[in-house]
Amino acid sequence: MNTSLATTKEAEIEASIAEGIRTFGHIDILVNNAGVIPALGHPFTRQVEADWDTVFNVNLKSVFFTCKHIAGHFMERRYGKIVNISSIAGPLSSQSMPSYSVVKMGVITFTKIVAKELAPYHV
Repeated sequence: MNTSLATTKEAEIEASIAEGIRTFGHIDILVNNAGVIPALGHPFTRQVEADWDTVFNVNLKSVFFTCKHIAGHFMERRYGKIVNISSIAGPLSSQSMPSYSVVKMGVITFTKIVAKELAPYHV
């Protein structure tokens, strides 16, 4: 399945994954490669709540939802690959992209958690 989930809504992500499984019989790999950077170059003192909400929803929350809703399928099959794309801006803590850096570090941490939880299922 090669599709792009242009949503951050859990129900839509869950439905898209279920549709992929129905259509193709199974899913072998999930690649999360989302990224937005609102307010580029603004220090954290000039950012507003909407900047953080957008970056969190697109760059991290959607990763959580897709992993959550593919995990059961992968665990049942005892097979699957998850690739979460982050950014060097996470560990480097870029001052020109504070919300982006924080969230991309969150993707790195979340990926480690998912890997540990799903490792017994060969995912």
